[in-house]
Amino acid sequence: LIELGVAIGAVSGARVMAQPRDSRTERGAGRASLARLPNAPDPAIAFLKDFKSIVLVGAVPPMAFFAFPGKPSLLAPESCEIINLAGVADDSAAALTALADELGARPNSSMHQQLAKPDLPTGNVTPDKLGQAIAALLPANSIVVDEAVTTGRPFWGATKGAEPHDYISLTGGSIGWG
Repeated sequence: LIELGVAIGAVSGARVMAQPRDSRTERGAGRASLARLPNAPDPAIAFLKDFKSIVLVGAVPPMAFFAFPGKPSLLAPESCEIINLAGVADDSAAALTALADELGARPNSSMHQQLAKPDLPTGNVTPDKLGQAIAALLPANSIVVDEAVTTGRPFWGATKGAEPHDYISLTGGSIGWG
């Protein structure tokens, strides 16, 4: 599905991205790469401030995961049109395939992320360096379960060009899977 979305974005000019809390995403070398909406409200609001419309495919509107005082629950601007092409329970693959056919969008290997492992970091341990170390050492076809609400944020960017892996994240603002 990610490849279809990236192909649609390439021909339409739409910005294609993942929601911050997808349950499972195939990532890394040899796979199409997606940006991800920031998880925290302030960065997400800033990122979405100029959006006029958002088309959802198997996703929910960009919502804060907690009720933050003085912050909106919906992170998109009030004037932003939310279009639900396919709901969470709908056939997202069929919806994306139909849209790709209509636009003449075809996935191809040029959309695949190249292998680009970072060097192992040195010095003091930081969240960014943890993400870099994981990206450098991640074996091919790993399954990464990210339970980190805060220190895990650098992982997404650091592992873009890592070995192919499945990324499983928290789907809410909870602490852990317990």
